[in-house]
Amino acid sequence: MSITGAPISLGPWNGEGLLIVSHNAVLPRNCVKCGKPTNEPLLKRKFSWHSPWYALLILIGLLPYAIVAMAVSKRMVVEVPLCTGHLERYRALRLAAIILLLACVPMMILSATALPEDYQGMGMFAGFMALLAGLICLIIYGAVLRPKYIDENFGYFRNANPGFLSLLPPRPSNILPR
Repeated sequence: MSITGAPISLGPWNGEGLLIVSHNAVLPRNCVKCGKPTNEPLLKRKFSWHSPWYALLILIGLLPYAIVAMAVSKRMVVEVPLCTGHLERYRALRLAAIILLLACVPMMILSATALPEDYQGMGMFAGFMALLAGLICLIIYGAVLRPKYIDENFGYFRNANPGFLSLLPPRPSNILPR
């Protein structure tokens, strides 16, 4: 449990480089990526987290891992403030990821059926690279914040800018560090 018997307060805190938020907390209207004030609409993001040890279930199979991960994951919704530049970058990378992921399968099918035999391998490779690039855009570059830990009371997030974190009060002593 993240707190030591004290009542749960709402709010975001600076937890030694981590953004700590309670469920339904309201973040200040400053970009979490650069700390600049923003008037952009908040980006509503759903986060989930489970212990990394569950990844060992992949050795058994992807389906058992997916089922267990969905069952044990803790979830949290955070409305994230972003400035115009970071919001546009986020949207552009998400759009690029969707286009690449949707285009990779038809690209591989067309290259296998429409290209001369000497070029089919290159077409399949190009489709695989589009799949890989789409996954990279979606997973690595598309994340605004990365959950380090989520429990029933709080979420602990990485990737918040130090300038943004400096605007927040320090972590209360009744909230354990993660």
